Amino acid sequence: MMHTKLHPLNKISMVFKQMGFYACVLLALCCTLGTALASISMALVFICFLFSADWKHKFSLLKHPLVILGLAILFWSCFTILYTPADFSTAFTISSKYYKMFMVWFMVYFINGQPKKLAWVIAGLFIGILLNIIAIYLNYFILPNASAISFLSIAN
Repeated sequence: MMHTKLHPLNKISMVFKQMGFYACVLLALCCTLGTALASISMALVFICFLFSADWKHKFSLLKHPLVILGLAILFWSCFTILYTPADFSTAFTISSKYYKMFMVWFMVYFINGQPKKLAWVIAGLFIGILLNIIAIYLNYFILPNASAISFLSIAN
């Protein structure tokens, strides 16, 4: 039986690919809970995407229907700057929020063709939504305003 040794860079790439999957789950969980947590999660996904090598496969995913849709939304929002009645800085500020559409490409890379990983990401999103609904219910019906639950900041 012959054992093949992985090159150290391949090991590092595999570690970043696995960490990228966990970052995707974290992003799905945090996207409904707060901007800071979601931004940190997006940064983790991006870093893992950059350092996980396999660029040929990454660029081949640009043909994936979900990636095409996400990037089309991004480019369309950039195109709308040209014909909006708003001033350029306002239009650019609004349009620049769509950079998050790149996350579709990154997440497809970490999840594509792996139903168990997709299930984990959907579960993370479901749990995040559930936590948000519980917080809304508690804030509206039970807690006084001074004790309200907020996912937006740590210090209330």
